[in-house]
Amino acid sequence: MRINFLLAQAGSDLSGPLGLVLKLIMQLSFLSGVILLIAGALAIRRGESDSGKQSIVAGAILAAAPLIMKFLFQVFGLDSAVPDFQ
Repeated sequence: MRINFLLAQAGSDLSGPLGLVLKLIMQLSFLSGVILLIAGALAIRRGESDSGKQSIVAGAILAAAPLIMKFLFQVFGLDSAVPDFQ
């Protein structure tokens, strides 16, 4: 009974909160992607080429994650939830 009441109060417009969460995730994934890229370059410099390559690939995937998420939000019709960085 309590859950129905909470869901009824939520409303149908979630684009504002989703946009804020998406913006936060984009910023955090970019930061962690850059850190992984730097760590991979340092690992290759130390002679650990396999670990360095894996870290660079993981950093590139994390850096591309915001673009993939933005695409998926647009495909599923949540265009208003995608933050505009212009």
